[in-house]
Amino acid sequence: MERRAKQEKRTMSELVRELYRRYVSDAARQEFGRAVAALRDEAAGTVASRLTMRQIDAEITATRRSRRHSVKSAR
Repeated sequence: MERRAKQEKRTMSELVRELYRRYVSDAARQEFGRAVAALRDEAAGTVASRLTMRQIDAEITATRRSRRHSVKSAR
């Protein structure tokens, strides 16, 4: 590691910080992948599994509009 740090003209602390950031981001990606897989498994066989991306986008848009309208009405 020291040799690599010298080659890159960086301190050991900088190198270790970067390694830690990469480790954390890799772990976060893996966690996200597991969460997505779990959601897919849960949705399999339900009506949600037959929706197209266009239908999902439309549902999200409608929900956001509804929430904005509710917030404006409450004021």
